[in-house]
Amino acid sequence: MPNSTDHERTLPQEMQITAQTGDLALLQTQLAQWESQVSAPNQTTTTTTTTTNQSQEQKQDNLSFKPTLTEQVERAYMADRTGKAGPLYDLLSRLLVQAARTNQAAVARYILGERGGFVTSMAMRRGMAASAFDVLEVFREYGWQVNEPVQDGRCPILGFVTNNEARVRWCLEQGADPNARNKNKYMDVPSQAGRYASVPVLQLLAARGANFRCSNALQRAAEAETETESADRMELLQWLLDEAGFPINQREFEYDPEEFHKWWGNGLGTALHFAVYANDPERVRFLLERGCDVNLKDTLGRTVRELCREEKNAEVIAIRDSWGSDPSLHGQSSGIRDRGAYTSVRPFHEVLLYRPVPGVRQ
Repeated sequence: MPNSTDHERTLPQEMQITAQTGDLALLQTQLAQWESQVSAPNQTTTTTTTTTNQSQEQKQDNLSFKPTLTEQVERAYMADRTGKAGPLYDLLSRLLVQAARTNQAAVARYILGERGGFVTSMAMRRGMAASAFDVLEVFREYGWQVNEPVQDGRCPILGFVTNNEARVRWCLEQGADPNARNKNKYMDVPSQAGRYASVPVLQLLAARGANFRCSNALQRAAEAETETESADRMELLQWLLDEAGFPINQREFEYDPEEFHKWWGNGLGTALHFAVYANDPERVRFLLERGCDVNLKDTLGRTVRELCREEKNAEVIAIRDSWGSDPSLHGQSSGIRDRGAYTSVRPFHEVLLYRPVPGVRQ
């Protein structure tokens, strides 16, 4: 006979739904009920180990709150920052995320103000992914700052939302730094915009002081994958060259001698190198027509002609050859490798943070 919990939601799951719908009175009642169950002593009068273990297992099943691995990592990080830890704070953090999904500002204020919860990275990211600006304003009231790293060592939130003009505008209105970098300086807002943003977003960032010349924005635009990222990169490439004045033959990090030296071994190249990596004939032709040097080497000593492989795209090779490349290199292996490991991150709308919960909208 199946257990009732196979078909019925547990109390913590019900609370997540309540947090999403914004029924604050019901959530308060449910939290009180949950806390009484957590703190209640075992009612069993048997002292045997077997009976005690069964009682504890049944109680855990009834409460059914098991933090995910991601939540456990953030729990440890936040415990160090706030000094708060335990099942209640784990649950409050989960409820805060659910409130952020549907912009339930009153629920967020209750969790943070009356229950002593704290703003977590997951809640902030969920709120931003949902454009839940009312909740994000509450987060600011309780200490979250728009220019703090999303997580330890990472870029601030603006670097993760350049695919959405409304979110970019909101962040800038709150004082977000349009040139913010992560701790190790390999990711910055202008470069992320080169990969994910539209021209209006670039214009918005530039109006607030974004320095695209001191970034890898042109490289990121040249390599962007049209299947999952903005397909209209040509207009963006043109804007970066004509309006932002991006040096067309500048290699990655060449604007910063220290970073250029640090990342030298990664094969830092020009936008043309990355258009070849992307196997995009239109971008290759455009960059060559605009004056990109076909003979310029990346930091591993490779020109674009050496990166082309016959099995990749005959049109790219034909374009390359038309710009005076050495025919003897036609068809040589380039040893092309994945370039995405350190240069960019996915926008939040592509990331799933939680396992599905019955009845809880993901």
